[in-house]
Order: sequence, then C-alpha cells, then structure tokens
Amino acid sequence: MNKKILIVIAHPDDEILWVWWTIQKYILDGFIVDIFLLSSLWNARWKNEDNRLIDFKNVCDKLWINEIFYENYPDTSFDTIKFLDIVKSIENILDKSKPNIIFTHYYNDLNIDHCITSKALITAARPIEKNNFIKKIFLFEVPSSTELSIWEKFIPNYYVDITNYIEKKLELFTIYDSENREYPHPRSLIWLKTHAIYRWMESWLNYAEGFILYRAIN
Repeated sequence: MNKKILIVIAHPDDEILWVWWTIQKYILDGFIVDIFLLSSLWNARWKNEDNRLIDFKNVCDKLWINEIFYENYPDTSFDTIKFLDIVKSIENILDKSKPNIIFTHYYNDLNIDHCITSKALITAARPIEKNNFIKKIFLFEVPSSTELSIWEKFIPNYYVDITNYIEKKLELFTIYDSENREYPHPRSLIWLKTHAIYRWMESWLNYAEGFILYRAIN
C-alpha cells in the first residue's frame, strides 16, 4: 500500500473541524495527505475571501498537507452544477492522488454542498477495477450542519483518541476568525471541546473524533 490519504471537502474550513488529529496520526505513521477543495473562494456570507484563502493555506501548512487541489464550484450552490461534472472532477483528482484512504463529508447534511460532495465522492470512488487502490472511505461530520439534518443521523462507528491534542485542535480552529463564534454556537470553542467529550462517552476516550467507516477492503 502506498500510504496515501485524500481529503475531499466542500469548503476551506471543513478540514480542521473534525479530521485534524486523525490526519496527524496518519501522517506520523508515514502517510502522505492531499486535500481537494471543491468550492470557489467566493462566499455570499463573507466579504474578505483573500484572508480566508490565507487562513486555509496556513492551516494546511500546519496540518503538513502534501498537495492542495482546487476546483471552482460556486459556494453554497453545488446543486446548480451537473452532478456528473462534479463526479468527473473528483475522478480526475483520484487518478492524480491515488489515495488508499479517503475522508469526506457525511451524505445526509443540512448543507447541500456537503451532501453533493459526499455523494459525488462515493460515486467516483465506487468499487471498480480502476479504483482498486482505494481501501477505506471515512465520512466525517461538520458542526452546525451535520447534526441539524432531519434525515438519517450521523452515528459514528470509528473513533480516534485526541485526548493529548484537543487544545492544539482548538488553537488551529481559531485561525478561521470568520468561523469562530460565541458559545452556544456549534462552531464555538466550548462547543467543539464539549462535542469531543460527547464522542468520548460513545467510545470511552477522554476526547475523540468520530467517523463513519463507509467502506473498507483488507
């Protein structure tokens, strides 16, 4: 196995919210990690997207990311793009990165971009001969979005211990000034730390990141 990971995300703040220490543990185990960002920098809610790109690159640098791939789909409007076009763009990056492990969004999410990203990735990474390098696919949650969906809830079946690194994760999150809110907002530091404790109650770890292992091939 080549020990390669690809993170496929809709927006430039999604990689730190729920996968940070899990990715670091893989990197320390010798994995190389790439990120594919599907959305454009424009966002209807934020005015200064230049700073957001700087924040994103800064976090990727601190995450020890190997390579960043970019697409230019309109933020919060992935449903205006042909689904097949999104699938093909992901297939192209899969061919370039050739990851053994993939992390992406959960497919039942309040945010339409997250849903489409997840479903397009699952389609692009379907078990066919040209994808035989893909061994595991993990789905992650995004606070203030995944838990608000009224459909099939996110129920983790795979947990990673982040007990010794929870403070570092919170420190990295503060890099995104536009996303850091006051408690009790789900994107507040208190909420993020509390949720890590909640995942502990499911897994008996002091602080944990939770995922759904969608597919695994040994």
